[in-house]
Amino acid sequence: MAEKIAVDDMFIEVTRRCNMSCPHCMRGDMQSIDISLKFVETLFQKIEYIGILSITGGEPSLVPEIILGIIKLAEKYDVDIGGFWLVTNGKKISDAFLQSVIRLYGYCSDNEISGLALSIDEWHETCPPENKKILQLFSCYKEHGPREVSHLLAEGRGIDCGAFNENRCRTLEVEDNRVTELYLNCKGNIINGCDWSYESQEDPDNIVCHVNDLSLDAMMNYQGALLVT
Repeated sequence: MAEKIAVDDMFIEVTRRCNMSCPHCMRGDMQSIDISLKFVETLFQKIEYIGILSITGGEPSLVPEIILGIIKLAEKYDVDIGGFWLVTNGKKISDAFLQSVIRLYGYCSDNEISGLALSIDEWHETCPPENKKILQLFSCYKEHGPREVSHLLAEGRGIDCGAFNENRCRTLEVEDNRVTELYLNCKGNIINGCDWSYESQEDPDNIVCHVNDLSLDAMMNYQGALLVT
């Protein structure tokens, strides 16, 4: 059996759907795609530890059933998760979403590093006040923003906002059975870095491998990898 992998920062793109259309969105136009839990199951069969699990999108609050599915798969394959990071626009806060966050909080072993963040900046629609009050009940609540144009990435619709910050192609650091960062997108691909638009995620240069082929060897053979000695 292949050696299992420890990941410092694991990003799972749960959906590309969104209930807002922010002019600065680095992802670009939304797509009607949700991740298949079979990709997550394949991932968790190969991973033993995650420092911080970031649930990203799209808008994660639209797919609470997928968040719950991720927790159940972590339990099934005994994946140790330290903390989580989840950013929402707060537009729709359903009971199912709140329950999924509570389950995620309960599963993590170090919630001092966890964060449930609300996007607050000039680029977003205003979150309904009642939803903000609900989110503030969580001890891990944080506010994400504000952000100026100078902080935006020139990806997706950020280009039209006048953003000029170029994305950093992350160095995939591999040491023994440990890697710094993995990003699993809705199509089952492992992407080099978390800040690419949907279009840029299709660039073969940014694809480390498909999750079915994920291994330490595959990551070390990727052109952007750095073997730490």
